[in-house]
Parts: sequence; C-alpha cells; structure tokens
Amino acid sequence: MTENKGIFIKNIYYMLAYAYQVLKQLNYQKIAAEPFDNIYDLFAAILAIGMAQLSKQGLYKEYISSRDDLSILRGKLDLNGSIQNRLRNKQLLTCDYDELSENNLANQVIKSTAVFLSKCNEVRKENQESLLKGLGGFSHVELIDLKRIKWGKVNIQQNRQNYRMLLNLSCFVANSLLMTTESGKYSMQQFTDENMAALFEKFILEYFRRNHPELDASASYVSWDIRSELSASALEYLPKMKTDISLTKGNKKLIIDAKYYRSLWQHYDKNSSDASSTIRNNHLYQIMSYVRNADTERTGNVSGMLLYAKPGNEMFDFDYPNIGGNHYVIKTLDLNTDFSLISSQLDSIVTDFFEEN
Repeated sequence: MTENKGIFIKNIYYMLAYAYQVLKQLNYQKIAAEPFDNIYDLFAAILAIGMAQLSKQGLYKEYISSRDDLSILRGKLDLNGSIQNRLRNKQLLTCDYDELSENNLANQVIKSTAVFLSKCNEVRKENQESLLKGLGGFSHVELIDLKRIKWGKVNIQQNRQNYRMLLNLSCFVANSLLMTTESGKYSMQQFTDENMAALFEKFILEYFRRNHPELDASASYVSWDIRSELSASALEYLPKMKTDISLTKGNKKLIIDAKYYRSLWQHYDKNSSDASSTIRNNHLYQIMSYVRNADTERTGNVSGMLLYAKPGNEMFDFDYPNIGGNHYVIKTLDLNTDFSLISSQLDSIVTDFFEEN
C-alpha cells in the first residue's frame, strides 16, 4: 500500500489525531516529531503517554460485584454461605456487595495491551521501557487474554476521551494478533485493512468537521424513498443506509463512501472476449443507491463520491457529471505523501462541490 513506510506511519498518527482529538493535547505533541518504522511502535508510544496521564488523573473506576466472608455485614447477606461458615465454627458473614474498583474491563484491556507491546519485537526498547514504567499505575488491575475480549462489553460510562482513544488502539492491536501453532504465543501481523478502513473513514469525517465548519459533516442515515404504502414488517426488512460521510451546505449534499482496499478493481475472465477490469460494482451500486434515495425531489443537488486510499502507485480521478441526473466522482487519496498535501486533496473536494463557479 505504501512506497515510504515512515511517511505513511507518520500520517497514521495525523489520522489518529483527527479521529481522536485528545492526541492534540500537549503531552502527545512530541510523538509527531519522532520517526516510526512500525505502526505498533507508534501505538506503544501513544499508549505509554496515555497510561501515564490516566495514572496521574486517577484510573476509571466502576462498581464490581463481589462476594466475600466478612466479620460485619456489607451489602446483601448470603444466608446459605453464612450458615456454612457457622457450621465450620467461623464467625463470618457471607456478603454480596458492589465495590468501586479499578479492576474493570477497560483498565484490564489497556494493561494487557501494554504488557503485550512491551514484549513485542516491533516496538523499540525505549518505548517498551516506557510501557513498563506506565504499568506501575495499574498494579491493582488484572491481565486478560486480548483474543478473548468481548468488545461490546468494553464501555466507559464517563466522558473520558483519552480512555476511548486508548481502548480503540487496544482493539486495533487485539485484532492484529495471530496465534502461532508451535508455542501458543501471540505474534503480530500487518496492521489489517479492516483496522485501516475504520480509521480512514473516521479520519475523513473528522477532517471535514474540524477544518470546514461551514459544512454540516456527519455520518447520517439515508431514508428509503418509498412512494407507496408499506407494512411495518416490510419496512423492517429493508437494510439501513448509513453513510460514511455526508457533507451538506445549503441545498447541496455530497455523500462520500470512504474505501481502504489493496485492490480497487474487479477483474473479469481474461480468457473471455470482453476481458476487462472495472471498479467494484457493489461499491458503485451502494453509493448510487444512497444518492438516489437521498435526492427525493430529483433536483440533482445530491452528489456521490467513492474515495479510495491510494493503493501503490495508482492514482485516478474519474468524473461522471450526470448519471441519472446526479454527479458522481471516483477518486483516490494519496496517504503516502506529506500531510499538507493530503489536506490539499481533501480541501479541493469542498472547492469542487460547494464553491460557486
């Protein structure tokens, strides 16, 4: 995907900084000046700083259900357990109670990720040492298996953006683990396309939100343009149409579908007479469906864009001014260049679609 690994990884940092605004805080700024040749080394540096900040602020706590034999009543009495204690000549009460604790799933995820990265060959020694130092503030937190985490249960009740960013990085790391068959130990694979796709999509949305306040930028839903009566059950079976990025200004709307793929093309049988390569049809059909259903009045004011992260040396910008009355663009965004040029590429989208000619 990249020609210059160092530039690409540095841009991942900038993408993370847009996706998670907490990275723009002063204590993370030094990372922007460091050279990184591996994405996990970058994650380790971010995690080490984040853990130190969490320890300084105080770790997130939540109520954990506990059962213990105590000399005085706490919480709810467990009668059977207390009777068993009396039969054993123990003057103790078995109690069920909730205790505010640092040993919760969120902290366990962060600590376990830090321990893993501290032993990872892809992480520089200085960042490994920083992670080990940061673990001191997590001494009351247990380790868990990163491959067995049920991510739907990882939740922070408080509005703590630093936690959310570190948990997302931990999720990226966990999704990139491979089990080796000989030793049973975990090893790292390349940062997956699935992870990059999620980051790419979030970065594009947050870039427009931060740099173009004149636009309404959101990941909104498109309603089906239904022109006849339907039963509730029939409506229920229609899939939701959630856009990656919707940009609106006045009566104009641009729907962007952000794609991160190593190969953009679908290839037809080379032995057939019509052998050719085209844009993936499911991508095109999806963006056209969004646009057509969003443009309920058929004004042509809704446009669509497939925005691909550039794979290798392949750059293109295909403009289709009028397909069924709507404007479509299929183009690439070069992530393997200076970030100022990435900004220029994104800013040009706003100029092309929303500024008067």
